[in-house]
Amino acid sequence: GHLAATWTGRCDKVVFTTPKSDNKEDDHFFDQILADDRYHVVVVNGSSSRKDLWLRLKDGFIKSWDLLKDTFDFVIKCDDDTYVIVENLKERLKSLDPSEKSILGHVLYDQDTKFMSGGSGMVMSRAGFQAIVEEGFLGKDKPCDLPIKNYKQLKMQIDDDLQVGACATLLDFKFYTSENNGQITFFPFKLESHLISGMVVSWWRDNRIECRNLEVSECPSSYPIAFHYVTPVEMYRLEYLLYTAKLHINPE
Repeated sequence: GHLAATWTGRCDKVVFTTPKSDNKEDDHFFDQILADDRYHVVVVNGSSSRKDLWLRLKDGFIKSWDLLKDTFDFVIKCDDDTYVIVENLKERLKSLDPSEKSILGHVLYDQDTKFMSGGSGMVMSRAGFQAIVEEGFLGKDKPCDLPIKNYKQLKMQIDDDLQVGACATLLDFKFYTSENNGQITFFPFKLESHLISGMVVSWWRDNRIECRNLEVSECPSSYPIAFHYVTPVEMYRLEYLLYTAKLHINPE
């Protein structure tokens, strides 16, 4: 319930996707949030295990598009340990066209594929989300179904964000980085690893696409949008620091 109690309340619409569960606590939670007509729950195929990541994503995308259709301009797909500053995201999206096939996020490159870090969120335009579902998953050739031609990463257990990146490339998407004046706004790893040089994730430091011309500690933007690996307790802490806490600023 921490997502419903924190940042998702500032979204226009929210879709929770979940595998089928016999947990009565889950049922109670969903009954509570469905009292708000901004919230929707979609039950997806597959188990909650990692091996079914791509199966769950595909089914979730198809069912979410069927549910929402043309009622949105952009959609962010993220994890349950993602925290989004919705106001900053909406400001960033003002310069983008929902009718252009596009994807926005923290750009990474691995296994010969450019993709957006799924943990800090992948933002797709309405046209992009529609294309992935109607062309990539349900179209005549199903180019985004596994295996994807022309790509080396073809196994079912691959990361879903990497696979979305391959799909977006095949469908001729425009890729937008998270950068704002050369600094990152989507944080794919724990925040402290982006703030403290000694805690940086070495793979990201050595292979980063974004913020390549600055020291790691200089990369965080003053207008952050999304954080990954945020615990439920940290979400409430962020809510307080961002929306309740005030500063006494000395005019001198």
